[in-house]
Amino acid sequence: MVNSTAAMSETQTKPPRLVAEIFDNKWSKAKEMGEKDDAPFMPTKPNVFTRTVTEETLEESPVKKSESDITDDDVMLDYADSRTEEEEEEDNYHAAGEQQHAHPSLDALLLMDVDNDRRRIHPNGEVVRIDNEWLDMEMLIMLRTPDVDVDDDDDNDYDESGTVDKVTPRNQMLSKHFKGKQRRFEFQYQGKLKKKPDDKSFCFCMELAELPKLNFLQKALVTTCMMFMKKMSPSFHFNMSSSGISDNDKTNGTYETPHMAFEVDKVLDRLAITKPGETPPVLGEGIPEDPERTKARRQGKYQVDWNTNDTYTMAIWSHYIDWIEWEVVHIPGVKHFSLNKVLGDQSIFMQLYLVDKNRKEKNKHYQKDIQHVVNLEFKENPDFVRLLDKKKRDKIKKSKK
Repeated sequence: MVNSTAAMSETQTKPPRLVAEIFDNKWSKAKEMGEKDDAPFMPTKPNVFTRTVTEETLEESPVKKSESDITDDDVMLDYADSRTEEEEEEDNYHAAGEQQHAHPSLDALLLMDVDNDRRRIHPNGEVVRIDNEWLDMEMLIMLRTPDVDVDDDDDNDYDESGTVDKVTPRNQMLSKHFKGKQRRFEFQYQGKLKKKPDDKSFCFCMELAELPKLNFLQKALVTTCMMFMKKMSPSFHFNMSSSGISDNDKTNGTYETPHMAFEVDKVLDRLAITKPGETPPVLGEGIPEDPERTKARRQGKYQVDWNTNDTYTMAIWSHYIDWIEWEVVHIPGVKHFSLNKVLGDQSIFMQLYLVDKNRKEKNKHYQKDIQHVVNLEFKENPDFVRLLDKKKRDKIKKSKK
């Protein structure tokens, strides 16, 4: 196939007729379902084919059989001669990270806090504090792990032949939160603003470092997804333009990165505002909000008063990105597809930022008009090994029914 880098933006997106027809026929059904999380899509069976090593496996290992011939001194000397201090620190860091995983499947994802020395964040673990110029808040990243879709009467200890690995009590609690819902992930934030964001709008954003090279079919696929998101959320803004960025643009910040963004007020699935002296909701549980206010807020009929006195508890979730599988899922008229097919090995940056309301280019989110508040990097773990690909897993599952 021949790669194409023609510009693609909100004003230049015309997918092929067939794609458009499929989209028009099916997007309305998805919107009608809306956020009815109690009416799930086809159940996702456990993704459990991850590499596990048992004691029995080790006993049969050639290394195990010959280990009696190796002394501790041999190992220590050999290791000391070949490892640098930086490599040892990196190994210790990753080892500590692996011990904190709430579920083995979460090792498929690398999640880093870019603005805090790229510290690693462990989903489904403890809350993470974000403290900067604009806010002081706690954040909880929750991902749907395979045990969510296992029947309640199933055993919780499984092996790689088709069952779920042991999970932490914390993950078990969050699994119950996802039960019976469609969402693939949920991000929760709670905290207070340090400054009132006058003349600025809060936005959630998914950003790429560079524009991927897309062929005709890939471009049609991405365009369809963008159209779907625009239908679902009118405040949706995106840029997939391949026009060149000059050195002068970079110096002045007059350029957009490849991204898609939503106004926070209109995209949040839940927003609880707690007055001083009141008790805010608990992260990891459902965030309460009056349904009528949720509806009005998402339609732009309710304006949030962002101030420095109240405590804001926010929740945003989606049915359409499976971070563990690294896939886009459940887009009407589009088969599930790997993010790698579009992005290559790029990371995705999930951001919360402020954009000036009084900017000259209203339809642009130039870098000079943006102030980042939270910047998280999501990346597929290249060292994560699945023992079987998805087609083989599905075949095994069907044979067991």
